[in-house]
Amino acid sequence: MIDGDVPASERRDRVRAAVRVQDPPLSGSRFIPRTLHRLFWVVLSLSAMVLAIEWTSSRILVMVLVAVAAFTIWMLGRSLRAATAEAFTGLVIGTAVAITVLGVALLAVYVVMFDDPTLLASVTFLSGLTFTLVGVAAAEGLLRHLNRNNGPLAIGLVLASVGFLVLGWVMTAVEPESLVGTYAYLGAAIGAYLSMTFGTEPWIGRCRGRLTGWPMIGLGIAVAVGTTFWARRGPLAGAETWVWALAAALAVLVWVIVTDADGVLALALIGAALLWAVVPRTVDREPISLEIAGGPQDRIVVALGDSFLSGEGADRYEVGTNVAGSNTCRRSSVTHVDLLQTTDTLTPAPTVITIACSGSVIDDVIDTNPGRASSSGDPIDWPDVAPGTEQMDQLQWIVDTVGVARLDAVVIGVGGNDAGFSDIGRACVGAGDCSEILDVWRVNLATVAFELQLVLQEAVAVVGPDVPVVASPYPSALTAEGCWWTFFSAAEHAALVQFIDELNLAVETAAAEAGVLYLEPIPGSFSAGENDLRVCGAGFGEAGLNLVELNPQEGSVRVLLDPRNWLNNSFHPNPIGHEAMAEAAAPWWGQLAAGELASPAPNTAVPEPDAPCGSSAECDEFVAGWALRQLNQSVRTLTVPVLLITVGSWLAIVGLVRRWRWRMA
Repeated sequence: MIDGDVPASERRDRVRAAVRVQDPPLSGSRFIPRTLHRLFWVVLSLSAMVLAIEWTSSRILVMVLVAVAAFTIWMLGRSLRAATAEAFTGLVIGTAVAITVLGVALLAVYVVMFDDPTLLASVTFLSGLTFTLVGVAAAEGLLRHLNRNNGPLAIGLVLASVGFLVLGWVMTAVEPESLVGTYAYLGAAIGAYLSMTFGTEPWIGRCRGRLTGWPMIGLGIAVAVGTTFWARRGPLAGAETWVWALAAALAVLVWVIVTDADGVLALALIGAALLWAVVPRTVDREPISLEIAGGPQDRIVVALGDSFLSGEGADRYEVGTNVAGSNTCRRSSVTHVDLLQTTDTLTPAPTVITIACSGSVIDDVIDTNPGRASSSGDPIDWPDVAPGTEQMDQLQWIVDTVGVARLDAVVIGVGGNDAGFSDIGRACVGAGDCSEILDVWRVNLATVAFELQLVLQEAVAVVGPDVPVVASPYPSALTAEGCWWTFFSAAEHAALVQFIDELNLAVETAAAEAGVLYLEPIPGSFSAGENDLRVCGAGFGEAGLNLVELNPQEGSVRVLLDPRNWLNNSFHPNPIGHEAMAEAAAPWWGQLAAGELASPAPNTAVPEPDAPCGSSAECDEFVAGWALRQLNQSVRTLTVPVLLITVGSWLAIVGLVRRWRWRMA
């Protein structure tokens, strides 16, 4: 018989036999040295990668070294997982456990011993994280191999998962503000993961007949897709787009678990995050502070306040103002005040000195509450000004250095963080309808108006009566109706628009009481031009406000990999929004230059609704309890759809895997 007459299955068997002959079984005496050798290469490649990140700006070199590190990690994991099929199971288990313990120990050493982002600290952190993931993945692979035919274990895990699910369902109904139900749901999720991890192989190995063919695949698809359609019209009505995203995410997760690719996926995600986080960003500009001693003909505008005047929301920032742990003021040249430098709004165009700092509250501008300072590393390299100095003292230094005569205006925009911007954002993005509890923060607006008045009066005292002091409000960046692509319901949209209006009224009140100007065009600037740039007024991706925007802080590798440092740009105007504010404010600045403006008076007093809580601690407890109730209720709502979509996806994917293996056999 010639080769052409040999059946395809027999030819595949011959090829596999030849491969096994060329690749002799691994012995225990060779396993340990090879594992240590690959551990060494992992540490070496991680060290080279960190060196490149810390000491070079070459994007290509960083990407190459990240790829090399990922390859060495993959080889280590492959070696461990391949060894699980050999006879020396105990040795492999011990090695996997030892690598995991080593990884955890390195992470502990990093936490305890390293305070500064040194090279050794970065290598220790990355090595610990890598060894922990690789060791856990190897141990999981070994357990999969040992329990390949252990159906009772899988059944026990399923029953445990169901038990946790029932407990969570009951506890979230009986004690809606208790964490017991939340932890029970977490236990159910872990049980479901382990059930699929150890139950897939027994199912594929023992089930026979047509049930595991196309009927099983069709049943799974029908259950998953049918549940998705039902959820869009039933328990998850109003979030139709997100239901499809949830179903797709669950299907991918089930595929990863069933095909034993979760360890590879985790490493791939970390590698992708690292690649994205370390790509060098072009610097917006050098700090302008050292240029203020220019020629006497240069006019100067100074901007004080929070992130809406520092330029948060841009893609690039001044050197040294986006560094975790020392200076996160995140200043850029895109703000509506900074744009005075590049337009003909004022003639001649002034030099804008921005000392506003992201995250600032009123106490960072004026010392109304001693002991609270601004970013520890700001200002940068100012003579005779210590880092951490309040912004009003920085303004005083500018006045002393250049003289009052060169000042065209002082713009102050602060109070949003005092009013609770960040807390409101978290509450509204999370589960539940935050419009129910906005009164918790609304009662602070009268205090914001009073303290902002002190800031404005102090600015007048520093620069004198001849320099205009301008209070800058916040843009109304959302429509009141809402739309499909935001995180907020229609009720939340309406409540947030009203809250911004009331905050701006507080700013206007403070300006009138202090006798300073109010930058009136800013609140309506997003809808003042030809295009409505408000969220839901513009198309998806075209609004002047970032919803969720990823832009990491600079610093050590740990800082770069920490997702908490990625979201700073979220819920801030982007360059399009800042430009819209500049265009809307241009006529106002023209009137100011012509001497046609006087301080406006507010139309009404700042509203003071009854607070649902008393002290600050009571309000925090109230909000925490509300958030937990909403979380538990949302999880209860999601339980049935998630369960059915997961089961349907598992049936379909297991059927596909079994059919693929049958065709390859």
